[in-house]
Amino acid sequence: MTVVPDRRKLSVLLVMPETALARTVETALRDAGFEPGAITRAMGLHDSIEILRTRPISTCLVHDTLQDDLSVFDFIDRALKVEPAPPIIVLASTNDIGLDEECQRRGASFFIDLRTLSGNELERAIRYSVGHARQANDLKYSAVHDKLTGLLNRTAFLQRLEEALYRSHRSESSVCVACIDLQKFEVVNEQYGHDTGDLVLQAIAHRLKSTIRRTDVVARFGSDEFGCLIENFGADGNAVEVIKKVMLGFKVPVRVEGEAFDIIAAAGIAMHPKHGDTPDMVIHIADSALTRARTQAAETSQSAYVFAEES
Repeated sequence: MTVVPDRRKLSVLLVMPETALARTVETALRDAGFEPGAITRAMGLHDSIEILRTRPISTCLVHDTLQDDLSVFDFIDRALKVEPAPPIIVLASTNDIGLDEECQRRGASFFIDLRTLSGNELERAIRYSVGHARQANDLKYSAVHDKLTGLLNRTAFLQRLEEALYRSHRSESSVCVACIDLQKFEVVNEQYGHDTGDLVLQAIAHRLKSTIRRTDVVARFGSDEFGCLIENFGADGNAVEVIKKVMLGFKVPVRVEGEAFDIIAAAGIAMHPKHGDTPDMVIHIADSALTRARTQAAETSQSAYVFAEES
């Protein structure tokens, strides 16, 4: 179900040469309830792209003629590459079906004939476009992120790993993967309930993300399973130091709702190219090392990590 956005919280970028028609559009926006401060003007492609990169814009209204003699197609192609890409509504002085179809094929959300423009029509088009764009972004986000922790999911992690292996082939560098397992975590759920268990998992996810470097990746594979991807670390020993820092984090109890939880973790670590050339192979080797780390953690009642060459 599409959530209808609050018009008062929307910002509009109007990309249109300075003409009487542009002033008509601005008047229609104000008549529809948009405050003047919510409307930003740009004349052409280059200044509008700079605005998109530096300001939060909810939607773009772009005329089919730009001041710098570039086409509306150029604008659509460039604007949709900005992250996050706003929905684009094309304003035209003609009801050209071919132009309409080509704009939508390139990714525009709406096409409006300015000859019949009204404030209500413009307001509905803006809210419809923004609502659907937000819904699409939410679906895109949920497809690659774990709902509970906000970390990447296993599918996205494997994609990132594949990209990292490709980069390592070109630069002849190494990639490190750690598979991390929480030991006997089901006890937390059994004694304190799944709601508390979820809060503990969220706290662990936050700790993992804050422990690794900003360029590294952490993901949640399953209920109590996580993964770390480390690259651009130079010598293998530098990757070891990152893993040590991650595991040291488990020496500090996780505090949730006034309770302190001592969480024991096991980690298996594999290196590319030493242990494999594909994402599946590297993960498999790391999982094999994780098996030994679990045994060590069970015997010592302390967090443990094992590198693949030791397994």
